[in-house]
Amino acid sequence: MAELFAQADEFLTEATGAWGATVSSPQGRPPVALLAHATAPYRLAATHGDVVVVTPPDTAALVAVREEVEALREEAGRSAGSLRVFADVNVVLGDSQEAADARRAGLEEAAGAPFTSDAAVFSGTPDGLADLLEEWFTEGGADGFRLRPAVLPDDLEVIVTGLVPVLQRRGLFRTAYSARTLRGHLGLD
Repeated sequence: MAELFAQADEFLTEATGAWGATVSSPQGRPPVALLAHATAPYRLAATHGDVVVVTPPDTAALVAVREEVEALREEAGRSAGSLRVFADVNVVLGDSQEAADARRAGLEEAAGAPFTSDAAVFSGTPDGLADLLEEWFTEGGADGFRLRPAVLPDDLEVIVTGLVPVLQRRGLFRTAYSARTLRGHLGLD
């Protein structure tokens, strides 16, 4: 496994170096996003990534991951704010907790197995999901989130029409774009 991460490190070193040397674009270099579940991929992300997507089950785990990633970023000699930490969350949404639980039960019945994942699984209302995201943002140190709808387009529609307005009312989600590039939206140089 260590050999694979060494190869990935070598590849990213070459690829990001080549991008800066051969391509000039108003967008700049595309952000490098890496999914990470343990120290070796955290180190790769801390060295080369702009975004690391992590899979904590709860706030305490998110805090621990954030601290480890930040220590590895510092060890790699990168500046504070050069790496964004996004938490991964699977979502099953409903108009009520009961409706979300029934949807999840239906998914589990259809699959013949519990709905589990490498990341947290949230079943509930848009307001409940907003509570979790707010907690993970304010107490867990998440810079953002990768939401994984359980059913497309159903859960995606509820994210857009139900969750986003709640987050906007709380001042936790933009109401307009302030940057012209993806790097700018992520707050990266």
